[in-house]
Amino acid sequence: MDAIYRSDINRDVPPARAGEFSAVPIGPLRVWPPVVLAPMAGVTNPPFRTLCRRYGAGLYVSEMITARALVEG
Repeated sequence: MDAIYRSDINRDVPPARAGEFSAVPIGPLRVWPPVVLAPMAGVTNPPFRTLCRRYGAGLYVSEMITARALVEG
């Protein structure tokens, strides 16, 4: 299954070993795993959220929303 997600560019790069990376400090927070996912222009949100859920990330950055949308639901 690992070969499915590898490209010719990184085929010789070994997978990370347990304990190889530490949590990323952001102010008083410690982000684990040290992976930050953010959407790219032209990538729709539902597929991106599915990838985040499936593979996990310590921090997820969403598209900008207005405060009004949060208040009004």
